[in-house]
Amino acid sequence: MRPTLPERLGGEFWFTLFMIGLCFGLGLWGWALNSGYQTSVGGLLGLFYVYRLVIHIRKVRLARRLKSDPELSRIYYNRNH
Repeated sequence: MRPTLPERLGGEFWFTLFMIGLCFGLGLWGWALNSGYQTSVGGLLGLFYVYRLVIHIRKVRLARRLKSDPELSRIYYNRNH
């Protein structure tokens, strides 16, 4: 079965934005409390969710581009599937 590319930002986008804010907020709170562990965990988790957001946005952009260009879509699916 072919993996499908998302054509809309959807719930994953909003969940990831929420988690970025939560993680960096908790990291900032840990920094204010002078807790190095909480600051580093919040920062690292925030960076992980930023990475996931970037990957998701790239997939959405690719799906929209493939939808608008049939020749590119044919080449992409022949090469990757």
